[in-house]
Amino acid sequence: MPAHNDIAFRLRARFEQARQSAALGGWEFVTDVDIDFQLDPEEVRAPDVAGFRRERWLPAWRRSVPIPEPPTWLCEIWSPSNSQQDREDLLRVYYDAGTG
Repeated sequence: MPAHNDIAFRLRARFEQARQSAALGGWEFVTDVDIDFQLDPEEVRAPDVAGFRRERWLPAWRRSVPIPEPPTWLCEIWSPSNSQQDREDLLRVYYDAGTG
């Protein structure tokens, strides 16, 4: 498994562990292999790890691709090959879509 995917799976596992212990109760977490997000009519993205507040999460979304809402929270894992401009552009896309 590439290091990038390994990091994403480990992060999600840690968040799920915290959620189950009630430290992060009220959240659902997914990784990019699970789901895509429809950010606008032209933009579909898959952040490395994404979180939804439980009140915004619909279980049917696990079977819906892409999810029609942006995540509440997300994490992108950067690698040395990501340029500063790529990072800024991607963060702007998520911010403009309403991810906080």
